Amino acid sequence: MRAGGHGASFLSVPQAGEVVVQKFRDVAVAVLVSTALVLPALVLAFSSGANSGLTNGPANNASNCTVCHVFEVGIGGVEVLGAPRRYLPGRTYDLSVRVFDVDQVGAGFEVSAETGAGHVGTFVVSDPTNTQFADGDPNYITHTLVGHETSHDVWAANGGSYTFNVQWVAPSADFGDVTIFGVGNASNLPTGPEGEHFYANYAIAQFAVTGDADGDTDVDLRDFATLQQCFGAAVGLPSACAFVDDDADALVAISDYGAMFGVLLGPTAIDPPAFVLADAVRGAKLYDKWWAEARVPTPTTDHPLWASRPDTVSNTRTGSATWRCKECHGWDYKGVDGVYGGGSHRTGIAGVFGTTKTPTEIFNLLRDPADHAYTAALTGLTDEDVWDAVKFVLTGQVDTDSHIDSGGVFYGSSPLGSVWYGRACFNCHGEDGTQVNFGTPADPEYVGTVAVANPWEFLHKARYGHPGSGMLGTEILQWDIIRASDIGAYTQSMPVQ
Repeated sequence: MRAGGHGASFLSVPQAGEVVVQKFRDVAVAVLVSTALVLPALVLAFSSGANSGLTNGPANNASNCTVCHVFEVGIGGVEVLGAPRRYLPGRTYDLSVRVFDVDQVGAGFEVSAETGAGHVGTFVVSDPTNTQFADGDPNYITHTLVGHETSHDVWAANGGSYTFNVQWVAPSADFGDVTIFGVGNASNLPTGPEGEHFYANYAIAQFAVTGDADGDTDVDLRDFATLQQCFGAAVGLPSACAFVDDDADALVAISDYGAMFGVLLGPTAIDPPAFVLADAVRGAKLYDKWWAEARVPTPTTDHPLWASRPDTVSNTRTGSATWRCKECHGWDYKGVDGVYGGGSHRTGIAGVFGTTKTPTEIFNLLRDPADHAYTAALTGLTDEDVWDAVKFVLTGQVDTDSHIDSGGVFYGSSPLGSVWYGRACFNCHGEDGTQVNFGTPADPEYVGTVAVANPWEFLHKARYGHPGSGMLGTEILQWDIIRASDIGAYTQSMPVQ
């Protein structure tokens, strides 16, 4: 039997193991009542800047603007621009948060830089007219009242968008991967929190090894060749020159030459730099539905290999569905040896779980017109897109049998799942998971629908998010996969229709 039940409580453990039980409905009513009492003040506060801690980051338990705003589904998005793929110690980076939505008339935003251990680096308010620290907290930057009003003034002229500019100073030491979280609120009119569109996104910055020009994590003769290219030139330098400019004086000189030879280790890296720098989380969304995540045209023909699948009888799908990686390899990544070994999704094609192929071999297979046919000409996917997919295949998969039993029931803890659901999912999906309908009014599909009907899909999306949306999964929150399994166990008790 599945643990929990409809209307189950979520638990808060504030001090020394003390357990406090609250109903989602009680919390929702409390929020609504308090909001109603201070609505005029809130409207002004939202226009003049968001509260701190609302970027979807782990430091504030995935809180975001949906705590106070009543959002609708929109057709726009938010972009975090200018974030380095690799950050150099102490360097300053110009970042931009661009909010776009042709159906709206203005925007607000908030940005933070975090790891699972907390905030990293230092933000600088480079545009004090339009941006400020949120609530005076230097870990978050948001819009000002002038910035909000300016976005309205130029929204149409900018094609339904506005860009806020900030600066981030990287930490002076290696803090591992840093995630820059950016959220955007595309507003309709500056009169209240209803009818607005919320979007979320992120960019991941890895630590840059000194002297590692190509990003493959070692320092060898290929990096020395870059130093030779950059040596003595002050203008027109390749972007990789920054990584061999050890003293950060914008000139590669003899001092940088000496610094490189102090760390020259030889060819120890075995993976291509593009693979090392790839984003497995984004790759998982591409595995799901790549055209939605990459924002390229939806394929209209069958995949070239579709007609040659071993079983052409069970699965009769056509068109774009035949191009989804999951359609052949499954949500459990095991293809014919897994859940898609039978039923209407069977193709007879092997999975990708446990593959022994190298990153380069998988990349070449995907790009090969005669094999997987994910060429730039056919799909519009860039090399970076394909490397992201490769990174997921080789580093992001898990054995779903460790989290879901043969009957499709999550092994996770439903009571704990209610806690994690309350922190990361409740604001958007509601108390019983029916606030967002993935299907149609006649054939609804809710959180509970997916969790019960296809728990393997649910686990994938809970970990990585939904392609082309602002949903950030537990991997970006740097939550252990056990939490995703707990959420799955809890949501399997929710309404399915």
